[in-house]
Amino acid sequence: MSRLRRVLALSRDDSGLSLSELLVVMMMFGIMMTVVTSLFISYTKAVGTGRSTDMDTRAASNGMNEVARIIRAGTANPVQGSAVPEPAFVDASRETLTVTAFVNLTSSANRPIKVRFWLNGQRDLVEETTQAVALSNGYWRFTGAVSTRVLASDVAVRSGGDPWLFTFRKADGTVLTPKPSGSLDAGQRALVGSVQVTLKVRSGGASDPGVMLQNTVGMPNLAVVGVGP
Repeated sequence: MSRLRRVLALSRDDSGLSLSELLVVMMMFGIMMTVVTSLFISYTKAVGTGRSTDMDTRAASNGMNEVARIIRAGTANPVQGSAVPEPAFVDASRETLTVTAFVNLTSSANRPIKVRFWLNGQRDLVEETTQAVALSNGYWRFTGAVSTRVLASDVAVRSGGDPWLFTFRKADGTVLTPKPSGSLDAGQRALVGSVQVTLKVRSGGASDPGVMLQNTVGMPNLAVVGVGP
């Protein structure tokens, strides 16, 4: 009998975990898994946000640099047979502008180009460049080769009180208010002394805060009172 009691005692000692102990272990394991999963999700979001911010910054910087370069070189275009040149801005609206400029890195000839910036249906900032063809005595017409390229993708839609892509100002800084059509008329275009460019890129969807760059670009080539280099 004493031997049987010892066998039964050993059996009870090796019986394993009780139900309550098993429940405690499962609960602790669940807590650990929740913590690990939360850390993994947070890390994944941080990496994704960092990647989107880097892409947005690169795209916005590339687009802003090119737009500013062209606007800064804006020049009025002399008209043959007229003492009044065409304004540097052929078209000027909140999200579109066309400007003539003496910036031409593809040719050794000193000739102007006409450049149009606009947003297509996919919210890409597009640059279209038209080369000039010489007439005579320093006059030009823009009927040469045309090239198009995308400067920045995923340009955010304007919301709330954010500035438009293009805001046009006089030499004294006064904002030129577009007509009901959304564009400046010829008289207003002749008064433009600087352009405020506000470019916001958001490549990661609604959850991406995006990157906004803003730059006010002067136009030293224009014969507008108060405009300096």
